[in-house]
Amino acid sequence: MPAAMSEVDYGRLEALCMLFGIGLVLFDLDRETPNFQIRVRAQRFPPDMFYVNEFAEGLFRIDPAVFDELFG
Repeated sequence: MPAAMSEVDYGRLEALCMLFGIGLVLFDLDRETPNFQIRVRAQRFPPDMFYVNEFAEGLFRIDPAVFDELFG
């Protein structure tokens, strides 16, 4: 996200990133020197198998050939 956002927006975004384990990187709006700053590091979580299976079943219903190519 651009570092020029308001403090209120930054606070909300930072809290949401921490809550959901998403990384947050701020940068200046200068193409030559963007000055990236890592504000929140991403967290690694195992996937919820309910949603993995739901996605796989949906893919199989829509296109069994693609399902077989990916998981076959």
